[in-house]
Amino acid sequence: MAQHIHRLEEAVINQIAAGEVVESPASVVKELIENSIDAGARHISVEVIGGGLQSIVIEDDGIGMSREDVALCLERHATSKLRHVDDLSSLQTMGFRGEALAAIASVSLLEMISAEDRSLGSRLVAEGGATQTIEPAPRTQGTSIWVRSLFFNVHARRKFQKSVPSLNGAIRRAVETIALAHPDIAFTLKSGSSIVVDLKRGKPEDRIQHVLGQMPHLVRAEGIWGFVGAPEMAGPTRTRQYCFVNRRPLNIPIVSRAVQAGFATRIKEGLHPPFVLFLSLDPDKIDVNVHPQKKEARFVDEKGLFRLVEAAVSDAFGPKMAWFERVDTPFVVNDAPWEEKPLFELPTELPIPKADQPIAVFGRHLLVDQGRVIVVDLARAKARILFEAIASRQDKQMATPLALPFEGDIHDDFPLAAHKIGPKSIAIEALPDGLDADEVPQFLQTLPSGLPHACRCEKTFFSMTQAVAIWERLQKCQDTLYDPLGRPIWRPIDWEACLR
Repeated sequence: MAQHIHRLEEAVINQIAAGEVVESPASVVKELIENSIDAGARHISVEVIGGGLQSIVIEDDGIGMSREDVALCLERHATSKLRHVDDLSSLQTMGFRGEALAAIASVSLLEMISAEDRSLGSRLVAEGGATQTIEPAPRTQGTSIWVRSLFFNVHARRKFQKSVPSLNGAIRRAVETIALAHPDIAFTLKSGSSIVVDLKRGKPEDRIQHVLGQMPHLVRAEGIWGFVGAPEMAGPTRTRQYCFVNRRPLNIPIVSRAVQAGFATRIKEGLHPPFVLFLSLDPDKIDVNVHPQKKEARFVDEKGLFRLVEAAVSDAFGPKMAWFERVDTPFVVNDAPWEEKPLFELPTELPIPKADQPIAVFGRHLLVDQGRVIVVDLARAKARILFEAIASRQDKQMATPLALPFEGDIHDDFPLAAHKIGPKSIAIEALPDGLDADEVPQFLQTLPSGLPHACRCEKTFFSMTQAVAIWERLQKCQDTLYDPLGRPIWRPIDWEACLR
């Protein structure tokens, strides 16, 4: 009888593995950078030509390899990162399967020079996965890898690669993503003769700001740390969302959903807030061995993870105690002597207002001196007060119930203390803090659009007495930064910008 099942040749096996691990030049860069990190590198340089299809060069100052390790490194499932099956449940390294180098070599012309401390280096040359040369070569401690003519022998894969600008963009994102989790490592990326990324070693928050710009809200709870952007920074895609588990970048949809839930009504449906979050979990509580490129993971307690992230993000909009030094302004303030006061402030030097010295009110805007002058949108502040009063059921009983037309039903979660007095009318028995009797009709009319919209205040003029009362009441809110629709309640005045 004819034999139909055959063992695959090693070259075919490697190219199948390459199809899983090596999707594009960016995936090559990612895998090789992770190897450098596992080797203890403190500086990693990447240089690409032609979007990485023509050439990728990665050099590091890690521990390097001996001649024996260089000879083994292109063999599939040859790795220094685990020895026993039990090691899979306690992995701390970025890579572990021992497939990446073999897969990359099988679809490229690969050259490597590596050296251990105070030893002569070794040079390896391979073509299509087949080792051509292993010979001595001079090099200081570390490893250099050249990947040329990527996918030269897999024409279908090369044919479907994107344009050079798109490939360069993906490589930059790969480098910056890994760099976010490793501020203790310096990274450089060159594309042709241009330096695209140049990141020095430094503090985590400095690295985040350098890569992503200002992320004003600190997220901190047990097992989680990072920053989220302001609501107005939310966009239609998730491209500015970064999640790391034990410093490994992962695509975790449940974390994205939890962050969205933590923003609550501050962002519109369909928009995605930017964030960078670092989760520290016991290795045995997570399985990263579920995706060929280690982009995804499974968690033992996904519901617990969701609650942790949602609560931490929600708390990020609450006050963080700090000190704020006075900054001179062009305004002449009251004659009362200046008193240094502790103010609420985020670590990114974005202060949360605490009751200080109101200066003047202009229409719906209040100027407050906090050492620097901020302008407060009183209508938005009033909306925040009302929203939180409804959530906490802070109602003031009315002497006489207010009868108003209303055709909807009244459920247990109806935002006002009311009861039906006919098929088309209700009686309001109490009003929440922040809602005046003359504002109730507009509130009820807008309520079908959602509570955040119903809480909007349409007033355009406030007296100084009203403004001060709103300002003082705002200090008791959990979120003093944004109204229920995610719009900023106040901003500091940039005098330099105003006077340009």
